[in-house]
Amino acid sequence: MRNLILILISLVVVACDAANDIDYDAVRRIVNDTDYPLQLDVYNSTEHFQYDIAARDTLNISGECESGNVRRCYLGWDGSMVYGEITFSQSKVLKGEGISDLNCREDRAVQGDPVKGCYGYVTSKEDGVSVYTYTIGEEDYQNAVPID
Repeated sequence: MRNLILILISLVVVACDAANDIDYDAVRRIVNDTDYPLQLDVYNSTEHFQYDIAARDTLNISGECESGNVRRCYLGWDGSMVYGEITFSQSKVLKGEGISDLNCREDRAVQGDPVKGCYGYVTSKEDGVSVYTYTIGEEDYQNAVPID
């Protein structure tokens, strides 16, 4: 009987915890606000994602987020991507590294978790959908280094 009571209590706690989780639609938006086509690479030691974005074009990656006790988003990649590279016209590259999902820094990092409200992402709502926008601009191009 005591084990049955413990099991019932455990089930109630798990059910209440799951009831607090809310799923919502979201978009990671990468805006290429330069005159150069670019290649975006985000990766860690086990995963690599690559996207091509034409000059003056936008990449939208739709997905879903969970909020509750643990906040997660599945928008192309998650917050575990440590490295990000933006290659402009295959001639200049801007590299970002050292991002930890546990630390929210003020510097820009395309590979960062957009939900935290930092890393250069701007949050907005469009028709009830959360949109996390990262804009790559002329300053990013000027800060990129030539590829040898």
